[in-house]
Amino acid sequence: MFGFLRVLPCLAITFGLSACSLIRSQPLKISHSEWPGYEYLNLAVSKGFVSNAEVIPLVDQSEVVRSYLRGELDVVQLTTVDILDVCSKLPEQCPVVVLVLNESVGGDQIMSFHINNVDDLAGTRVAVASNSFGPFVLHKALMSVGLTIDDLSINPMVLSDMPEALATGVVDAAVLYPPNSEKVRSYGAQTIFDSSQIPGQILDVLAVSPSVVTSRPDDVSSVVASWFLAHRYASEQEVASSSFIASSLNLSIEQLRQTLKGIAFKANVNEQKMLMASNGPIVRNIESVKQVMEHLNLIRQDTPSPVVSDRYLP
Repeated sequence: MFGFLRVLPCLAITFGLSACSLIRSQPLKISHSEWPGYEYLNLAVSKGFVSNAEVIPLVDQSEVVRSYLRGELDVVQLTTVDILDVCSKLPEQCPVVVLVLNESVGGDQIMSFHINNVDDLAGTRVAVASNSFGPFVLHKALMSVGLTIDDLSINPMVLSDMPEALATGVVDAAVLYPPNSEKVRSYGAQTIFDSSQIPGQILDVLAVSPSVVTSRPDDVSSVVASWFLAHRYASEQEVASSSFIASSLNLSIEQLRQTLKGIAFKANVNEQKMLMASNGPIVRNIESVKQVMEHLNLIRQDTPSPVVSDRYLP
């Protein structure tokens, strides 16, 4: 019944209530999966910077995609790779991008215990998450040395299973990101490729379902504004915010500091407007990523591109 009400216009109904008021009585469900760049909305909700919103913890980005496709989420934090995956699988629910959360500038990595270079991945077993993101990163790395995904064996698995799979030799390498990358590093693995080598290509965004954008624009604006407030809080209360984020990710403070070096945030409204401008960096990123995913047959050829809108910025 709730899913039906969400797509109704705000019409008067029995007993003097309205569908609109019923919609707004429900907290917006915001995805949260393990990645330091996704912690600021978690922080915002915990500090009360936004009301009528709820953070839904999920295992990884592939589970976020599945949960959104099942209609269980209103707002998602995902890479543009994952957003295009959603748009391919359920075009009518292709979400609207309302904020650029961060750029990965080293955080996403390929790691191994015994392989020293990307060139040596040929003939090996590489673990990737069961979504489109892992193959995308792997393709970019292999392309830089003239290899293709056909030159190795891909082992899809849950991200949290990768550290043990690497340590026990089930796979030879894995596409990882914090906090799991730091767990593997603590075992002695090394990074052989990271996202600093493909600048501007891995962007995380905040995206909202089309029905919520239509029915609850003020609530969407409040969520976006809370993200900026969380970043301000983090800069003014560094010890408290670092402790909160490190605890959420099960990292030490020092590990968190190191991982944040691989993530670039744009917590400035003017920067966001520039990023989200018509034919700006985020639109160009989406089209570039889309071409690669179509080439790899990760998405359909007729996949729509998500709408990018800066109207919800404070």
